[in-house]
Amino acid sequence: MLPIGRKINNRASLKRQGFTLIELVLTVALIAVGMVFVLGALNQCALAHANAEKEIVANYALTNIITKFDVCKRQSSKEICLNLISAEYEDFNLTRIVSPVAADFGSENSLIQDNFYQEEFRLSWKLGRRNRHISFVRYVQSKKR
Repeated sequence: MLPIGRKINNRASLKRQGFTLIELVLTVALIAVGMVFVLGALNQCALAHANAEKEIVANYALTNIITKFDVCKRQSSKEICLNLISAEYEDFNLTRIVSPVAADFGSENSLIQDNFYQEEFRLSWKLGRRNRHISFVRYVQSKKR
């Protein structure tokens, strides 16, 4: 505080307080650029979370589908079972692929190829622009004819 009755003759003796306009504009611009990177990282985290959540649901669904398929095929045809089960999981595309055993089992190869077939259940879904899938392959004993 200035003593009463004393005049200030020099403006330079007063200290300037605050920031200039250019300093404020540069600070706001730097914060904006930083926020772009933060929001981009946040978007990537959200996509990763959505993908992980969908994969967990797909794993559970695939396990459930295979269990229901095994129970249902004892009572009716395999195609009817797949159609009934697929209707329950609208967000997913279920595919069943049956093929001869292609793996090499060494000396047991001919015995396994004659008595077993390979069955693959594939569950696929769309996440954003990408198609994702999980599959389960098992070897099932052929019925004796």
